[in-house]
Amino acid sequence: MKRLITALSILMALAMSSHSQHRVVVNTDISGTGYLYAEEVFNSVVGSLRKIGFLELMGSNWHGTEEGDFQINIRVDAMIRVPVTDNDSKYSYRCKIPYQLSIVRLSDNVNIASQSFHAEGMSDKNIADAAAHSIRKSQPKVLKFINDKMPYYGEVLEVSEADGNKAHALYISLGSHVGIEKGQVLEVKQKAMAAGRLYYKTLGKVKIEEVEGEEGSRCKVTDGHEKILKAFIETPEDLKVQTAMKWMIGDWLETL
Repeated sequence: MKRLITALSILMALAMSSHSQHRVVVNTDISGTGYLYAEEVFNSVVGSLRKIGFLELMGSNWHGTEEGDFQINIRVDAMIRVPVTDNDSKYSYRCKIPYQLSIVRLSDNVNIASQSFHAEGMSDKNIADAAAHSIRKSQPKVLKFINDKMPYYGEVLEVSEADGNKAHALYISLGSHVGIEKGQVLEVKQKAMAAGRLYYKTLGKVKIEEVEGEEGSRCKVTDGHEKILKAFIETPEDLKVQTAMKWMIGDWLETL
């Protein structure tokens, strides 16, 4: 079946996109915290955020001409020592480093989400090593928090293969600039309203077959063939593809 959108339409759609990442101001001001390991927490969280392709970190001292989309605030609380019992003497030191992340939408200065993190760290060396372990162990939850609360959506620009009422291949406006990789599985969603609130309902999934530069990829539809094609024909402007940063094996090893 012939392509349903021309190359000219694809270029026009890309040109209309305001920017290709969430621009995020990270508040890393540790002055006045008075707590141990605050700097280590900030460095670890910012390091994790830098791995997320759809975030552009601007820093707390950003003075550029463009405004950010969100601000992430990091608040660190006092370390909590966890008692070591006689029944569990494998580690001599246990502790938790509690901290909270909050996300502020800068367009209206609304706090859209907050979450606390306090994984237990363990060490047979010293309390500082246990604290570092606590901070590392919380990072996968930080990633999930960002994926859930700051989702990033691309557009379905083209149904490149279809048969009858089924879509088999798409061209989407997500590429290497936001961390898309070959083999990655993404969800195709559609805008919907419930009780006066906007949400995105899942229609199906696609698998990236080829990343064609920074702003686009070709992918194979693996689920929801009929729903995706129907939505593309009827309301293409409401069809979105959500990308999410995955925690890779190397990242998991860092939490051990």
